[in-house]
Amino acid sequence: MTDRLPKGWMELPLGEAVEVCDHLRMPVNAKERSKRAGSYPYYGATGQVGWIDDFRQDGEYVLLGEDGAPFLELTKPKAYLVRGKCWVNNHAHVLRGKDGVLLNRYLLHMLNDVDYRTHVNGTTRLKLTQNSMRQIPLRIAPIPQQERIVARIEELFSALDAGVAALQRARTNLKRYRAALLKASVEGKLTEEWRKSHPVHNPKSQIRNPQSTIRNPQSIEPASELLKRILAERRRRWEQAQLEAYEAKGKKPPQGWKDRYREPVGPPSSLPASALPNGWCWATVEQLAEVITGSTPSKSKSEYFGGPIPFMKPTDLNVGYYVRESDDSLTEAGAEHARMLPAETVLVTCIGATIGKTGLARVPCATNQQINAVVQYGGDSLSRWLYWVFSSPFGQKQIRTNASATTLPILNKGRFAALPIPIPPEPEIGEILAQVEDCISISEKTEEELQLNQRREARLRQAILTSAFNGIL
Repeated sequence: MTDRLPKGWMELPLGEAVEVCDHLRMPVNAKERSKRAGSYPYYGATGQVGWIDDFRQDGEYVLLGEDGAPFLELTKPKAYLVRGKCWVNNHAHVLRGKDGVLLNRYLLHMLNDVDYRTHVNGTTRLKLTQNSMRQIPLRIAPIPQQERIVARIEELFSALDAGVAALQRARTNLKRYRAALLKASVEGKLTEEWRKSHPVHNPKSQIRNPQSTIRNPQSIEPASELLKRILAERRRRWEQAQLEAYEAKGKKPPQGWKDRYREPVGPPSSLPASALPNGWCWATVEQLAEVITGSTPSKSKSEYFGGPIPFMKPTDLNVGYYVRESDDSLTEAGAEHARMLPAETVLVTCIGATIGKTGLARVPCATNQQINAVVQYGGDSLSRWLYWVFSSPFGQKQIRTNASATTLPILNKGRFAALPIPIPPEPEIGEILAQVEDCISISEKTEEELQLNQRREARLRQAILTSAFNGIL
């Protein structure tokens, strides 16, 4: 605000311009309210927090947070208006403009323009005491001008509200578009036209009759051939790990050691191939990747934490496709206790409210026990494909359907490894990834613009209030 008052205005401390009605408020805890359910709203610091069977005030009042309000966030409201019969707890001050001095709605908007930094105290939970509140200076226009200012503020706010609603609809539609895009990708509908010019070539038919089969130069091998190569790589890695283990012990592998290899469990026969486009096949996560559930090193060992290795938790997966950083980190010693993961590992939360949240780690990392890591055997394209499958409506449904049906859903390693995954032919995976990533990139830019516009709206709302109480609206 400027120091100069517009002509005809006056400045008064809140305590002289407002009736402080804090005697009307009374806290009732949630347990007691559950026994007193009723039709009267029960209000707290920032809005309604429940219902109750009685009321302590009736009329129009402005409620201003005492504690628990966002006092240091300039674009968020700290005061709100209530009308009629209601009950207020002890986390909000109860105010009413004095007759002939201050309109309640004018008071409401002014309190949402106050800089509270010099009026609140506390550290973890800021508090606006009644004494400090009474000292807040209010710039008060004559009543007729207050009415015009309030009318103009609310006219502009109404236009902003319509804009916010439009932005929210756009964000909702964008979310629906992404879900529809991933659904079409996993079902093969996204590449229907592409498959028309890239028919699937059956290698067996050419082996049986090499003279009669003329291969279309644009034809592609079925996904079953890709799966064979992935399974072969899976076995090769197992054998290499066994040889390294024997060598580390100074032993030679015994006769028949390769027979100990356990073939991964394939998808259930109840998943018909006819449910997939021509050339696709079903596989399980276990066939395609090693599943590793993370763990947390002992927190009593300070030497395990604070190193260069990202230690991923569910909140670190919020960025989705480009997970590079984490709030916590490990030293190399700490990572040995949590299991190091290579870059391009797919990370999927496996417990709690965030179950199914998916990220793609672009750097070597480790994870805690709330995350199943998917270290694939088939190259980076397979990692990206798995990321989009798990992120799709199909993948999310599989995760939730197979999780334990409890108040705290859990998808353990065994159930997760058995999830079915649709696999397209390798060239089609590349085509799907190109189309999906191009569309997602455009949608993310649109989302960023929508978020920017929402932030602009919040700043504009604040600018309107500042202008109003400087007399220049």
